[in-house]
Amino acid sequence: MSRGRVRFPAQVRANRWGGLAEAVLSYAPTTRGRASRMELVLTIFAASILGTFAGRLAPPHPSALTPALDVLLGVLIALPVGSAILRRLHDVGRNWTSLVVLLAPYVGVLIFGYYLFKPSIYDD
Repeated sequence: MSRGRVRFPAQVRANRWGGLAEAVLSYAPTTRGRASRMELVLTIFAASILGTFAGRLAPPHPSALTPALDVLLGVLIALPVGSAILRRLHDVGRNWTSLVVLLAPYVGVLIFGYYLFKPSIYDD
């Protein structure tokens, strides 16, 4: 195992759909190591489910704290997804500067999606 490699625990590797919350929460704060395609998809899925439930729980009458809570929730949801994307880029042999391709209108998103979902260059 190479230095700086972040790996799923054995029980999550054995059953990829089990332990979703544990995997997302334990690997969310780090951008070091590598992430598989499955980890990226599970992280995006968990963040979208969390965002959906948080949107449903929002109070019907906005208060002065609502914008601050919305920003805090957005950051808490975006951090795990962002770190999973950076780890996935590392897994396919790219670095964070590959995010620049997103500045190209329309085609940038397609190229970036190709980067994220192409096969890993590292073997387990």
